[in-house]
Amino acid sequence: MGRISSGISIGYSKERDITFGIFNTKSVGAEYGAAVGANLNIGIDPTAQAVESGISETVSTGGSIDAGLAVGIDVSKNMDTEGGNVSINVGFGAGTPEEGHIMYNTTETSAATLDNVLCNISAKLESAKYELLKGILESVPQ
Repeated sequence: MGRISSGISIGYSKERDITFGIFNTKSVGAEYGAAVGANLNIGIDPTAQAVESGISETVSTGGSIDAGLAVGIDVSKNMDTEGGNVSINVGFGAGTPEEGHIMYNTTETSAATLDNVLCNISAKLESAKYELLKGILESVPQ
């Protein structure tokens, strides 16, 4: 069985402020039941200082039940870190009455800080302002 998923990670710490990233995960493993649809997953990793760019490998196990809305939990152990950090994800979505799984996951993340994004936006605005002024000056008869 395989899965492909994508999403956005958001992190906060006093040391690094707000960080976020876009991730893509490919998973292989065993699963019973089926889950199809959009999910909202909320994960907590109390040892993480920030969302970081890179590739990580985890093993996760979990399941879901249908309580009018599919509700699930997933516990992942990071295979890349000493001691294997554990994170917990709670998800809400649509699927079958029950589902269970154990998966090996490879996740690729492209991260950014809020400061980096704001600097990039500021640079693009400055560039646009320059091009606008240049266009105005070029249109004035000499």
